[in-house]
Amino acid sequence: MKNALLITNGFIKSEKFNEIYRFLEKACLDRQVFLFSMKNTEFMMFSHSEKQLKSEFERIINKKANKEINIDFIIFWDKDIYLAKAFERAGYKVYNNSFAIEYCDDKALTIEKLSKSEIKIPKTITAPKTFNNVGYDDGFINQFTLYCEEVLGYPYIIKERFGSFGMQVYLVKNALEAQDCIKKIGDVPFLAQEYIKFSHGRDIRINMVGEKAVASMLRTNEKGDFRANITIGGSMGAHECSMEEIKIAQTCMKELRLDFGGIDLLFGEDGFYLCEVNSNAHFKNIYDFTGVNVADEIIDYILKQEE
Repeated sequence: MKNALLITNGFIKSEKFNEIYRFLEKACLDRQVFLFSMKNTEFMMFSHSEKQLKSEFERIINKKANKEINIDFIIFWDKDIYLAKAFERAGYKVYNNSFAIEYCDDKALTIEKLSKSEIKIPKTITAPKTFNNVGYDDGFINQFTLYCEEVLGYPYIIKERFGSFGMQVYLVKNALEAQDCIKKIGDVPFLAQEYIKFSHGRDIRINMVGEKAVASMLRTNEKGDFRANITIGGSMGAHECSMEEIKIAQTCMKELRLDFGGIDLLFGEDGFYLCEVNSNAHFKNIYDFTGVNVADEIIDYILKQEE
């Protein structure tokens, strides 16, 4: 029997996340894998050699379990990049790895990594770095919105670089809305992106495991919102991936070094555009709609890699 460690975030207590953890636990149980769950907050890191770090992790895990456990692999269902890197440095195999989590969590890094591929990406302008409690002054905001107007035209999208479930994504229709939006964002890193009108209120979610598209759905919003995410009112529809969509998703998986993830695509008049890539894509909704249990696919994939 193999032993696995599931890492989750200690500050998130939503039932939406707990459902995902239970799916993973059940998938492991069905395959005679002992899955031990711990929060990222239970690991306090400090400078260690690789050997010392491994020993400290073992001490923390064994103390929590009240017995000695030899961890074969880690399912990292969080975005605590530094903890993921520490586990890797200690010699653990981590799914998804820290590189994949980092490059998916930051939308600017996702685009930077995929920009050299043949994937269509909406025109994107990344705002320059500012600092906490400094933000962007009026002079920069006016300069930036003027540049976006020239390059992207109106309307266009403003996205905070770190966000999930369609939150922190805004459609601005004129200079005043754009300036107000940036002022409200404050010192949060963000980018501006071309609005793909043809995809208004609809997109495609593809759940990938390795190179395999295990489930997909069409998401639509009939309430007028330009975002199609289920969490903010979108609805699910049947969808069968074309070879073009699968090729895009496979390229994302390869370039971002993902073991599993969710690829969101936008409809363009000249083909599909990448919306974003999620390293820890929730799959309860897609299970309810398609009956495909992505957790089963994930654990089967990991066990094959561990052979």
